[in-house]
Amino acid sequence: INAEYGAIGIHAMAEALFTETDRLLELFSLMSSIQPSKLRVVLQRVASAVHLKGSYGFDASEQEQITQVLEISDEALQTVMDGVRFIFERAAYDGLSGDGLMGELVGVSMSEETASACGEVWQECGAAAVQALKDRSLGGTKVLTSVNWDLLVRVADGSTAENRNPVGVLQLSLKNDEQEEQLSMEMSHEKLSQIFLNMETIQEQLDALQ
Repeated sequence: INAEYGAIGIHAMAEALFTETDRLLELFSLMSSIQPSKLRVVLQRVASAVHLKGSYGFDASEQEQITQVLEISDEALQTVMDGVRFIFERAAYDGLSGDGLMGELVGVSMSEETASACGEVWQECGAAAVQALKDRSLGGTKVLTSVNWDLLVRVADGSTAENRNPVGVLQLSLKNDEQEEQLSMEMSHEKLSQIFLNMETIQEQLDALQ
């Protein structure tokens, strides 16, 4: 999930969900400049589409209209929509209630009025958003059906241990309704360790949705 707004890994969520960054404070300033009744429209649309990649609940013509209604630029609207999606995604992954989300936002200097609007919308729409995220197929189109692995040792000019370079090979079987694909990846020990750590984080986030 986007780190530029100051997300913390799930293992640290007991302390705080967000941290204050310049980017986050810029978002809060933009949101506070919008009338609460109008902001709620944006919040509700984004919450309803939080499970849809690349969608914020508005089509192109509606986005053009909303910039005029809110009297903000296209860039400012994009910042608000991206930020609201980020906030609701974090709330979904951590199972926050509306009051809980409001408290987290006030804790990082969002105005109480704006935080209250976010909390109220999340209380109304959060359960449906979480269920939609659960139902969404990871990756969008292909599902991992099997994993095989192998270990290769590449030898340079000499035959000493120092010249041997072990690499892992992962063979993934991916399938959708139309076709099956075999994907092979050759990685060093460092890359394999990085993937393992990333998978641990993903597993923690999936567990949080249970």
